[in-house]
Amino acid sequence: MDEDFERPPGGSSDEPRRAVVTDAKHVEAGEVPETYPLEGDPSTAIALTLDFGMETATAYLAWPTGDSETGLSRLLDTLDIELPNLYGETVFVERQGVHAVVVTPEETPLGSDRRAEILGGVGIITGCIGILATVPSVETIAWPLFVLMTIGIFPYFVYTDARYVKTHSDWDGVPSVWATLSALPFYNLGIVGAYLWRRSRAQFFSEQRSLRGSIAAKVRSLL
Repeated sequence: MDEDFERPPGGSSDEPRRAVVTDAKHVEAGEVPETYPLEGDPSTAIALTLDFGMETATAYLAWPTGDSETGLSRLLDTLDIELPNLYGETVFVERQGVHAVVVTPEETPLGSDRRAEILGGVGIITGCIGILATVPSVETIAWPLFVLMTIGIFPYFVYTDARYVKTHSDWDGVPSVWATLSALPFYNLGIVGAYLWRRSRAQFFSEQRSLRGSIAAKVRSLL
């Protein structure tokens, strides 16, 4: 029950928890508590039973009407599933007052996982710097590649990856800022390192491939 929704020992008051969806059903508008922070029309509400392991809670999400979107539609897009397949999925839940509230994306899912490409870009830029420092005779080849990667391809990879993280997790970074900073020659290697560290701290709405798995998938797609 919502009134029994407690934080785990040591958990902060605003720390989301993971829960498994064990049931989902349509409810009448009058069944949604008046104080519940529902995004959308209560007449289209769906009640989710959430299992935290030692306790359960009920959360509500509204189905979109017409061309509108709601937290539920964005969550389903992020998980890449239909509503019937929400059963058994793991979601993030936070407490707002006495209510358990499913954390949903604030934006329509965009971008793509570009970790493999970003690491490849780091390797190419590092290689260009090493070549320019040690073999000046090949600068006519290394310089154009360095410039292309630094101000073109590399920022694009960072931007599309940051858009992916922004719309698939609780990350609050600004994709355009990170993309701009990643275009700064020489400094961009450290900046992208900081970006990847912050990325690793994000809580994603769905299970993500490991970095090794992401690289392996990218290699397979090229074969």
